[in-house]
Amino acid sequence: MKTNLLLKRLFVAFLLLAVSTVSWAYDFEVDGIFYNRNSDGTSVSVTYMNTSYNSYSGSVIIPSSVTYNNKAYDVTNIGEIAFYNCQNLTSVTIPNSVTTIGQSAFSNCSSLTSIDIPNSVTTIGQSAFSNCSSLTSIDVPNSVTTIGYCAFEFCSALTSITIPNSVKSFGNGMLFRDCTGKLYFDCDIPDDSDWFKWSKFSEIVIGDNVQSIGRNAFSNCTTNISSVIIGNNVTSIDEYAFYGCSNLTSVTIGNNVQTIEGGAFSGCNLTSVDLPESLTSIGNFAFSGCPLSTITIHKNVKTIGQNAFNARQVIINSNDIASKEYSTTSNLLTCLGRAEEYVFGDNVTSIGSYALAYYSGNDNLASVVIGKNVKNIGVGAFKDCNTLEKAEFSSIESLCNISFNNGTISAENGKSNPLYYAKHLYVDGQEIKNVNIPNSITSIGKYTFYGCFYIESITIPEGVTSIGERAFGDCYNLSTLICLAENIPVTEASSFYGYAPARATLYVPASFVDAYNEADNWKGFGSILTLEDKEAGIAARGTCGDN
Repeated sequence: MKTNLLLKRLFVAFLLLAVSTVSWAYDFEVDGIFYNRNSDGTSVSVTYMNTSYNSYSGSVIIPSSVTYNNKAYDVTNIGEIAFYNCQNLTSVTIPNSVTTIGQSAFSNCSSLTSIDIPNSVTTIGQSAFSNCSSLTSIDVPNSVTTIGYCAFEFCSALTSITIPNSVKSFGNGMLFRDCTGKLYFDCDIPDDSDWFKWSKFSEIVIGDNVQSIGRNAFSNCTTNISSVIIGNNVTSIDEYAFYGCSNLTSVTIGNNVQTIEGGAFSGCNLTSVDLPESLTSIGNFAFSGCPLSTITIHKNVKTIGQNAFNARQVIINSNDIASKEYSTTSNLLTCLGRAEEYVFGDNVTSIGSYALAYYSGNDNLASVVIGKNVKNIGVGAFKDCNTLEKAEFSSIESLCNISFNNGTISAENGKSNPLYYAKHLYVDGQEIKNVNIPNSITSIGKYTFYGCFYIESITIPEGVTSIGERAFGDCYNLSTLICLAENIPVTEASSFYGYAPARATLYVPASFVDAYNEADNWKGFGSILTLEDKEAGIAARGTCGDN
C-alpha cells in the first residue's frame, strides 16, 4: 500500500511539473498570440504556447505593440521556435517594430506560402525558415546584417530569393540547401563558403554591389544552375567559382571583371561567353571542358593560363597575347585550344614565334585570318599546321606589308606564313587566284606568297624595286607574271624558288624585254613578252611543258 501511495504521489508530482512547464512557455497571450517579456521590461518577443509547438494556423498578423494588464509593450522579436512546426500556418505579417527573427522561428511551417520581412529586421537566425516547403519567394530587406546557418535550407518551392548588400555576416553552412528558382545575391562571397552547397537554384544574379566571387562559391551547385548574371562591379571571379556546374549554359560577365581565376567555369556547358574588355588575366583551365563555339580575347588581356579554353573559333584582339614568343609545347594552342579557326583582330600588330605551332601537329586548324595591322609574324608561327586550308588577309597590301620570320633566316623558313600550309589565299572572304599588288607597295618581302599553290597570275606594280627570298616560292600554278617595273626589281636567287619559271610567261614593258631577258632570275622565264602582247591576247608559244 505504501508503495502504491508513493507511486501515485510521484505521478501527481510529474503532472504538476508538466502543467507548470507548459504554463512557463509564454508570459501572456493576447488575441491568440503568445508573448514573452524581454529583459528591458518594455518589449516582448512572440513565442509558442507549449512544447507541442503547433501553436498557430491560417493567417497571423503580428501587431507592432500589445497591451497586457494595462501595460503597453513593443513587439521587437520573433523568438526562437515561435512558429516552429506550425504546419497549418499559411501567412504571417510581421510589423516594422521587429528587429530579430530567432533561430528556427518558422522552421517546418510546411504550408507557409508568403511572408513579408519588414525593413526593421536586422537579424535572421539559424534555420529561421528551414523546411518551409511551400514558400515561393523571400525578399530579405536591406536592413538585415546577419543571416544564420541553414536559414533557408529545404525551401524547395522558391521561385526567387533576394539577399541585399547590407548582410555582412552569414553562418557557416548550407544556407540555401535544396532552394530552387532565382537567387539575387548582392553580397561579396568569400573563399570556400558553404552558403550555396547543395542548392538547386536555376538562375543566379550577382548584384552590382558585389566586388568578388570567392573560390568554390558555387562549385557544388552542379544540378540546376542554367544561367548566371554577374554584376558590373565584380572585379574578380576566383578559382573554381562555378566549377562543375554542368547545366550552366548562359553566363553574363559584368563589364568591370579584370580577373577570371583557374577553373572558374571549368566543366560548365557554356557554348558561348562574352568576355568583358576590362579583363586582363585568365587562369589555367578557366573554361576548360566548355563546348564553346567562339571566344574573343580582348585587347587588355595580358595573361592566359594553360588549357583556359577549347573553342572552335578563337578571335584574338590582344597584341600582348598574340605577340608573345612561344614554343611548340607552350603557345596559343595550349592556352586557347586547338580551334578550327584563329582570327587575329585589328589590334594585333605582331604574331609571335611558334604561336600556333604544335609539337605533334595541329590537326584541327582549317582557317586563319590575319588582321590588317599585323606587321610581323615570327619564326615557325604556323609550323606543322598541316590541315590548314585557308589563309585570309584583309588586303593584298596588308599581306605585302608583313615581315615574316622577323628578318631571321632559320630552319623554319616560310613556316611563319600560313600560306605555306593553306595554299589558298583569301581576301575579304573571297579566294584570290589573280593577284594585283597595289601601287603603294615598293618592295615584296621574303616569303610573302610562299607556298600559295593556287595563285595563277600576279601583277607587280611599277614602283617595286626588290623581291625578297622565296617571295613567290612554291607557287606551282603561277602561269602568268606581269611586271610593270621599268627598273628591273632586284631579286634573290630563291625569289622564285620551288617552281619552274620556265613554265610561265613574263609580261614586261616593251622597251625592257631585252633587259629582262638578260637579268638574273628573270631570264629563266619560258617566255618574256610585252605588255602589249598581253593586252592583245598573244599567248606564249613553245614554252617548257607544251606539246
